[in-house]
Amino acid sequence: MTVSNTPLNNVTAHKQYSEMADMPSTGNAKVADGYPTRLAQAPKSLTQPRRDGVVKGRQLPGPLTQAQLDEFERNGYLFIPNLISGEELESLCQEMNELMSNDAYRDQDFSVTEPQSHEIRSLFAVHKLSERLGALATDERLAGAARQIIGDDPYVHQSRINYKPGFAGKGFNWHSDFETWHAEDGMPNMHAVSASLILTDNHEFNGPLMLIPRFAHGICALLRGNARG
Repeated sequence: MTVSNTPLNNVTAHKQYSEMADMPSTGNAKVADGYPTRLAQAPKSLTQPRRDGVVKGRQLPGPLTQAQLDEFERNGYLFIPNLISGEELESLCQEMNELMSNDAYRDQDFSVTEPQSHEIRSLFAVHKLSERLGALATDERLAGAARQIIGDDPYVHQSRINYKPGFAGKGFNWHSDFETWHAEDGMPNMHAVSASLILTDNHEFNGPLMLIPRFAHGICALLRGNARG
């Protein structure tokens, strides 16, 4: 299956696409919320301590060394240069360009467009739209690393392409992924990991992903009302 022959009417996707619907329902059971947010009253603090471990699967097989797991636990992220290169990188870039330029994907519930140019800036559920990207999500280089961090076999909670050309388009504001997943998708605990594949060169002048070591790794953001993180 390629991007060009993927039937649009066979794709079921949403901006907060989640496969947690496969999880058993708690019914009417009351579960204490370890990370309350979207509060009616302004919280005394904008953060709360993390209640979950960080690296939970050190004993599991995978591509990460113990030193890399230590670095992730210490800083909250791990950067692996040249994980993808050569023909594989060129193929993924071509796939991404085909997805982002597909006119049929504009103004859908699984895409976000730039307000001025109307170009697609974010495309969700890409592991469903593209077999190549779907296979990449289960590649041991990614899935194995996730398994070592969360201590269990991972599944895709959400996938997306964020496309940010330098000097153009809106930015992606500072935010907390877990706060959104917790409040809107019902993810109960920090039993998840975000993996970003940077397919193009990133510099300070062309819209790079910015991270602050250790700053938000052990805390959860608190928001008031229906504000989004």
